[in-house]
Amino acid sequence: MKKYTVLFLTLTLMCTAACAFAEATRQDVTGFVEDCDYKNAYAGFGFHLGDWQIASETDIASVYEKSEDYFTEDFSKAMEERDSLCFFMAIADEGKESVMSVITNEGAASGLYHALGFRTMYRMEAAKLKKNLESYGITVVSMEFGSIIVDGCEMPCMRIEESLDGVRMCVIEVSWMKGQYRIDIGASSADFDSAEAIIARFFWL
Repeated sequence: MKKYTVLFLTLTLMCTAACAFAEATRQDVTGFVEDCDYKNAYAGFGFHLGDWQIASETDIASVYEKSEDYFTEDFSKAMEERDSLCFFMAIADEGKESVMSVITNEGAASGLYHALGFRTMYRMEAAKLKKNLESYGITVVSMEFGSIIVDGCEMPCMRIEESLDGVRMCVIEVSWMKGQYRIDIGASSADFDSAEAIIARFFWL
């Protein structure tokens, strides 16, 4: 179950192509843990960990089948070599629930996201996302677009019910722009009520 939970969320958040990254330090992007909370001033959010287990840099590299130099001190060079970068991952309930965040540099396309907003962009990207997920053997049962409250702020979101080898998973993705950077946070669980409870653990910095 742990393998499937992380796989669902990983593929959902990573199935969008992007441009190269600008300079940033490793600490800027990966964030830190303080008082049982994960915090990331660069991305502008935190996550109440509680009994959740945060993945190490080595764990994240392993999920993406990368070598241990996936995170390096020369982080700007590492980001230049990748379209998107997962910088936060945590799991709970013996791997039955997971959360992660991905950063993407949208480059020249960033103006489109700012102008149209994610409620529109989600719909424009839906067919491509569905095709990408299906290429990994995932069946997209449903895909809905709406909004969700994150720490008192109404945010556009996408709810996707997926199935792989008979395992059902519900993913909620929330996205926003920081300049030319797209930040995606995602929660994965067996049902949408549980996924919403995971999203409720996020807070703004």
